[in-house]
Amino acid sequence: MENVFGVMMAGGASSRFFPENKVFADPTGCGRSMVQQACDRLTMESETGTHKTFVPAQNFYCVTGLDMADEMKKHLPHANVLAEPGRRNTLPAILWTMAHIEKQTPDGTLIVVTGDHVIRDLDIFRSALALAVELTCEKKAIVTVGISPSKDATEWTAFGAIKSDLESKYKDACKIIRFQEKPSLDQAEGMIAEGCWNWNSGMFVFKMQLMRELLEEFQPELFQKYSAIVNALKADNADAAKEAFLSIIPSVPDPSGSGKKVDASIDYAIMMRLTDADYKGSAEGFCIPGTFYWMDIGSWNALRTVCESDAQNNVVVGDATLQDCSSVISLNALSQKLTVKGTKGIVVVAGSGWILLCKEELAQAVKQVRSTALGCADAIVCEQCEVSAITVCGESSGVRVAAVGISKGKVEFTSDGVCVEAE
Repeated sequence: MENVFGVMMAGGASSRFFPENKVFADPTGCGRSMVQQACDRLTMESETGTHKTFVPAQNFYCVTGLDMADEMKKHLPHANVLAEPGRRNTLPAILWTMAHIEKQTPDGTLIVVTGDHVIRDLDIFRSALALAVELTCEKKAIVTVGISPSKDATEWTAFGAIKSDLESKYKDACKIIRFQEKPSLDQAEGMIAEGCWNWNSGMFVFKMQLMRELLEEFQPELFQKYSAIVNALKADNADAAKEAFLSIIPSVPDPSGSGKKVDASIDYAIMMRLTDADYKGSAEGFCIPGTFYWMDIGSWNALRTVCESDAQNNVVVGDATLQDCSSVISLNALSQKLTVKGTKGIVVVAGSGWILLCKEELAQAVKQVRSTALGCADAIVCEQCEVSAITVCGESSGVRVAAVGISKGKVEFTSDGVCVEAE
């Protein structure tokens, strides 16, 4: 696949994975960070399967934030790491990368993936994307991968949804007849009843020429900005390219016609317009079913879905020992050993200069304690609990403690490591 390029988006704040940034973490304990795993899936040579090689390593790009670029280069030393001059949502991030690729070739095919999903079954994954690339050669189409959804309507509200025409197939792909950003609970219940919807995996495959055409048709102002970036890069004027990017407004008109502005995501700006019933152009959207294992781990308690539990329902990732514990989720990314004692139903995360103690049912509230923690220099920060409930002993060497919903907790720093007790 000489003229095929892998593009990984990995610039999110990962606020519910505090104190770690999810893309730099190894939440499944496989020894590779999330972004390294995503890169491996596209570029590494496989000893088995139909697609032993896939995207050439030199054709792999990662687009990330300025604040994450240096760390990203440590995780992906052989990749083309591009830092967005500013956060502008998914479509501008894709276009920033595409503009750099266009400097080399104007007619490449892009495989756009994200850096924060757990994906297994490598050969099935590659087979789906290989079919997507094949479709883009045979049809004027943007191809995405749909994930079989659950029957729980509340889970649907976290994902975009794709409605396919099951009677309009091309090979194993179905034509998309509607692309919906994250639905409401009522909408999700209706989608479940219809039965022809999949979750949007965040993967897109398309030819660069088609994206330019659709961008000019659907988002002409953004197309002008993109053209300015390309021209600046071709003239080796990096400052002008950055200036053009920063002039992008990170919102577009709502494709539903509400008159409001919505995020400049590829979903809103391109896919919802491409698959609208009123669109009369020749391009199409296709969805390939993703039959490989796929999981979006949105918060720490989601580790239960991707990691094995022991007989006491504990999940342990990294160098950690649990004593007299049950229903604990523990991840240690520090160099010291972590010991958790006499604890039940608590998430314990050690990493990036923090010890996080959180009631598992309050895992979504980690976002709030992160906001507090990053805005102060306190040794202990709390959400839905009192600082007085947390005792810290020993020399912490600058490691701080964040607690969510903890009624009583103790963190002891010793020469042997860190010992935690909480309830």
